Amino acid sequence: MPLIAGTTFDLFRFLLLTMLCLALASIAVADERVIRITDSEARQQAERVLVESQVVYQRDYGSYRWLVLDDAAASSLVAAKLEHEQIDNPFLIRFQNHRFDPLKRKSGSAIESADGKALRLIQLYGPALASDLSALQLQDIDVIQFYPGFAYLVWADQQALNNSRSLSFVRATTDFVSDLKAQPGLERRSERGVIENINVHFYNSGSPQAIANRFHDLGVTVLDVTPAQPDQKLWNAVISADVQSLKALADVPEVIALTYLSPEPQLEDESATQVLAGNLDMNNDPFPGYPSWLGQVGLDGNGVIW
Repeated sequence: MPLIAGTTFDLFRFLLLTMLCLALASIAVADERVIRITDSEARQQAERVLVESQVVYQRDYGSYRWLVLDDAAASSLVAAKLEHEQIDNPFLIRFQNHRFDPLKRKSGSAIESADGKALRLIQLYGPALASDLSALQLQDIDVIQFYPGFAYLVWADQQALNNSRSLSFVRATTDFVSDLKAQPGLERRSERGVIENINVHFYNSGSPQAIANRFHDLGVTVLDVTPAQPDQKLWNAVISADVQSLKALADVPEVIALTYLSPEPQLEDESATQVLAGNLDMNNDPFPGYPSWLGQVGLDGNGVIW
């Protein structure tokens, strides 16, 4: 069937506009700069300087003002010589060996449960208030845990995730896909193709035993199933599994992480914990990942006298 000239032109125009929109969106993301101002006088001056500027997001936390600005607005603060702190890589979500900005990362879709729910990530523009988390709960979103980069792991369906984007403090949302779940190098723990003592950390969507039974149905040996915290929202299952089963385990909607569990009890220290979390510098030396985050939320030691 021959192509109609008008249809071809419309298709070309649509593709051109789509590419332009994507390019503009990428520029907007790249231009985001996060500024924190603690000095009260500088905070008042910043309001006057930014009155005609593009402010992406701002919030007053009492002891400091948090600003997400485009490049031009941030430059105007610098030109005004206001006392401020620029936060480096504020929206880089970090866990295990993963480092990504959800607005710059192409992500697939999470495997959903029978009721359409799955693990997702919701990223905020800055430190969360209790009211922010309550607002998410009102959207039928169960907030599970925090990740550096102002992100929260949640359990929700796609509609609730879409609704959350209308909240002013939400910057981005993305699915928590299977590729994010396994500890780096886990497959190297195998002996003759079998990994002993894998810890499966999973969300309790209603019946932990039913979820453990699904692990069994995948051909793995379930050694133990216990709650990971007092409220029993999160659980751990210790299993023995073939290396080939790791992908299928990660595809179970409720699974958060697959990590190696030492068969012998060991003392845990700060250094070992940071190695497990993937917080290593260029020399492969462990370092804690929380000091910069504590500084971002105002816990930097100022005012401590004892």
